[in-house]
Amino acid sequence: KELHNITMILEDPRNSIASHFGMKHIGIITEFFDIILGLNPGFIHREWKFYDQWRTSPDGKYPYTYGQVLHKMMHPVARYEFSQWGHTVSKLQQNPDTRHAGMFCWDVPCHERDFVPCTYGFHFQFIDGKLCMTTMMRSQDALKGWYLDCFLYSHLLMMMADEIGAEVGHYTVFQNNFHVYPSDFNDLDNRIDYYTEKEGRTPKGGLCPKLDFTDKKKIIDILEQLYTSIEKGKPIYNETLLDSIDNTYLRGLVALIHSKYIEDVQFHKYLETEQMRMWYEKIRREQKCMEQ
Repeated sequence: KELHNITMILEDPRNSIASHFGMKHIGIITEFFDIILGLNPGFIHREWKFYDQWRTSPDGKYPYTYGQVLHKMMHPVARYEFSQWGHTVSKLQQNPDTRHAGMFCWDVPCHERDFVPCTYGFHFQFIDGKLCMTTMMRSQDALKGWYLDCFLYSHLLMMMADEIGAEVGHYTVFQNNFHVYPSDFNDLDNRIDYYTEKEGRTPKGGLCPKLDFTDKKKIIDILEQLYTSIEKGKPIYNETLLDSIDNTYLRGLVALIHSKYIEDVQFHKYLETEQMRMWYEKIRREQKCMEQ
């Protein structure tokens, strides 16, 4: 089942943490860090094991990653690493009225392989004085992918806005193909009802600030320590390293990843938004159910 050429808008990107997020959704935080850190292969295959099937290069890397495409794309002529993110920041800073602030995920090799980005690209523009972003997607899973990508890309918009000192506007996504897989047909009605926004107060989210250079190595180091310890069968919580991350919002996201694997530590102090705390509490409830 599929719909075609669908446009969806999230008016406030701060509210991109869905109420049903729990343990199995932690991977979207890991993937977010892979992207903003410009990593390949990064850590996502160590959180969501099914990603391993796409690491087909002899060195264990993927044919592409969004982090590499946005931050470390090889210039096709001059053959140096080219940051689409950095150039987009410069364009918006130099001319807020620009219509050239775009980043693209496809290149020529995409036409010669099966493993290709679901996302074509991103476009930034100021609308009514606020920075807005539109994502163009060739294909999106309506039940399992939409809300995860909404979290992921809304955070990129918030980081871009902070980088150029702008107020955050709405997030828009245009999907060429918005589909539900046959394996989800039987549960379709229940899922739609579950994901439908209910009346009542929405827990408050927060603005994700830009990533400073000093935090990059700290986040890589703490994720490497965590996933290596998980693979050895004994997850490690490095409180000193976690506390050293200056960006309190990103520190909270790192703490959420830890909460999935380390049950005897209270991470509340790191969670600065209601939506983060909602996600954390859902994880703890799921862990209690697993113990029974």
